[in-house]
Amino acid sequence: MTEASYFIERMIDVLARKLGMDPAEARRRNLIRKGQFPYQSALGWEYDSGDYLTALDKALNTVGYAALRDEQRRNREAFARGETRKLMGIGVSFFTEIVGAGPIKNCDILGLGMFDSCEIRVHPTGSVIARLGTISQGQGHATTFAQILASEIGIPAENITIEEGDTDTAPYGLGTYGSRSTPVAGAATAMAGRKIRAKAQMIAAHLLEVHDDDLEWDVDRFRVKGVPKLSKTMAELAFAAYNNVPPGMEPGLEIVPKRARGLDPHNGRCRDGSLLPARIYSQLPGRRWLPGRIACGRAQRLPGQRRRPSLVTAGRSFRKSGARPSSCNIPLSQCTRLSMRARSRCRDKAFSPVTLL
Repeated sequence: MTEASYFIERMIDVLARKLGMDPAEARRRNLIRKGQFPYQSALGWEYDSGDYLTALDKALNTVGYAALRDEQRRNREAFARGETRKLMGIGVSFFTEIVGAGPIKNCDILGLGMFDSCEIRVHPTGSVIARLGTISQGQGHATTFAQILASEIGIPAENITIEEGDTDTAPYGLGTYGSRSTPVAGAATAMAGRKIRAKAQMIAAHLLEVHDDDLEWDVDRFRVKGVPKLSKTMAELAFAAYNNVPPGMEPGLEIVPKRARGLDPHNGRCRDGSLLPARIYSQLPGRRWLPGRIACGRAQRLPGQRRRPSLVTAGRSFRKSGARPSSCNIPLSQCTRLSMRARSRCRDKAFSPVTLL
């Protein structure tokens, strides 16, 4: 992925130089237009949604691209006059990455469905344990999945324990790679949480002596429509689930669902000096952890961008050199957000809105 993007972007830069065109403009002319989605590529891949031109313009405007090009021009003139020995470089990159591998024809492994599962158990005390088939590699799964579940069942994230990677207890899952954990396992978590909430609603109706349809959900409790003072919190319903359920209902509050998820196309672009990552994400369970994730990924890529320059040897082999950067070498970054609505054919719309960061 990284090497392929490098050579593709390099070819676009060479093309722009030969045509006497700005590198950003060369990319702009070749981007899929918003009205062309869903777009079928020559190789058969389908791009389901996106607004690449708006994303590119927003990124360029955020960093003041026109002013930077003017500054670069003046810098080169000063260099030619011998007034400075430093040159200013500006890099533009735009790539689309297939991630969020789910149970679709292009991602199944040996016929195995690439869905993930989430098992949730709400204890009588109101605490929760959720088991998933993924494993965190430093992405912050415990925070992300707890926030997703908290938003669905109204129990604070600090009372939710996330358990991953235990092969004795973990439900079926295809693991962590290709940016699939949140789109696939996160969607499983959301769906499981909704089933927990649906059962809790029936228990609340039983306790309040009303019909299920007479209740409405409000953050962390069910209220009787028109009579907001009559309500039951999830903490109360968790306890009642083990001693006062409707006739014929199994006691307890737990569920094991499965979730299938399709593609989640990502875009990224960066700028030399300071970086402006712009990626399309599914609806975010909590945005505070995302800048850290972006910064971490940027630090991992920096060796190939700066401290490990790409060289082509006499034998035409590709190699890198240099050391990994420290926190002192990592440039500042800016984040901007563009919200849009994705075209999704998935029945579950939990993660259909997308945000560009």
